[in-house]
Amino acid sequence: MLTATVVLAGAVAAAGSSLHMPPTNSCGVTGAGVSSPDAVALSVQLRGPRIQLTHEAGPKVNLSTVRMMILINGTPLQFQPPIPYFAARGFRSGPFGPFNSASDGMWEPGETASLEIAQTNTPHPVVGATLSVEFRQRACVIGSVSADVQPS
Repeated sequence: MLTATVVLAGAVAAAGSSLHMPPTNSCGVTGAGVSSPDAVALSVQLRGPRIQLTHEAGPKVNLSTVRMMILINGTPLQFQPPIPYFAARGFRSGPFGPFNSASDGMWEPGETASLEIAQTNTPHPVVGATLSVEFRQRACVIGSVSADVQPS
């Protein structure tokens, strides 16, 4: 079970993308300056509707204890991914890595997970839009990362 505070940090690999860290919230997340040994650092790369997240450092994350929320320009997608999954409404089937239901559901340092938003989901990410990914545990946002959508 994830008992650690998760902080999504790191560099955004896509050229022209930016990373925005959240201010301190009710869960104790403080952004890039957090030095907790329980923090998890992630990086994100975006190409069109494909989201690739890499677990850079920190403890394993049990994906069954967190909820992932994706927003485009601050608007939540109509359908959110139930990680891990294989087929989910609003997403292309067969996500990669620990987001796939065939995985053990644990996200370890060095592992990359990815998924792709289907055309049937709205709003759809367009080049230049800001895509944000939030991870929640219970009612708390325990980490978030944002980047600008790049061409496919």
